[in-house]
Amino acid sequence: MIIFLFLLAFVPLVYAIPTSKQRRQARMRKRASRDALQVEIRFIPKMTADASEIVNTEGVLREMKIECAAYQLAFNKPLLNVPHVLLLKSPENRLNSMIKMFDGWGVRKETEFRYLKERTAIFNFLQDLLSNINEDVLAVEFSSQRIGLLWGEKDDSEAVYLELVEVLKKLKTLTEETELIYDSE
Repeated sequence: MIIFLFLLAFVPLVYAIPTSKQRRQARMRKRASRDALQVEIRFIPKMTADASEIVNTEGVLREMKIECAAYQLAFNKPLLNVPHVLLLKSPENRLNSMIKMFDGWGVRKETEFRYLKERTAIFNFLQDLLSNINEDVLAVEFSSQRIGLLWGEKDDSEAVYLELVEVLKKLKTLTEETELIYDSE
């Protein structure tokens, strides 16, 4: 009886202990905050969901989402001409209801498509970037306040982290410079 009570009290504590992966992610997120990045857990649409995932057993539609970490870098000042753009990765080119931007990548709204197409420098940078970026990156997000890369954090190595930070810095600078040109026109 005493052993049973001890186990009843002790077992829930085991679930509260972070795994080694969770500890690595926490260290990486802490470093990101020191590097002026904002990190938040986000949910993006799952673009590769099959019919059994989309509809439950009662025939009710479910919105399929993927949990990922958004590593974001704020612009120096708000860029009012930048709409919210979510460029999503779609494995196996299953773009479903998306507008194709690049091989395996697309957007869901015409305004997102037009924004990226009209900014040639950003478009060309993304075209080169997305063909070589870490496969764990699931989306690129623009807003008037910040630029972000959303990824699954499966490969939390130093090299991958440094690559993502470098990409964010380049994309931030390029977007700010491009918007400066559009503001002056």
